[in-house]
Amino acid sequence: MRRFAVAASLFCGVLFAAGKYPDIVGKPAPELLSAKWLNVPKHKQKKMSLKALRGRVVILVFLREGSEACDKAGPRLATIPERFRGKPLTFIIVTRDREGEIKRYLKRHKLTSVP
Repeated sequence: MRRFAVAASLFCGVLFAAGKYPDIVGKPAPELLSAKWLNVPKHKQKKMSLKALRGRVVILVFLREGSEACDKAGPRLATIPERFRGKPLTFIIVTRDREGEIKRYLKRHKLTSVP
């Protein structure tokens, strides 16, 4: 029952958001803007774009260090590279946390393969 309630809430939220921004629904996504890219060589950082990710499996993760839900998700995130073995995979982590906090999170959950 709880899963249904969560799924229904998410579905309603998506419907509400789509109605609020009808001018962007169905349009190409805007380019990625980042204050900092982790695990991307400096010479490739300016080339990071949606176009560069075309054909890759992209996992978008919204993360906040110290969040109980994010801590529970860590072990599950660690299984994703194995599930997509042989396919080009990119994780994009969206966060407001400091770089050191994110690196600790990745290390604590053994997410060494997160690019």
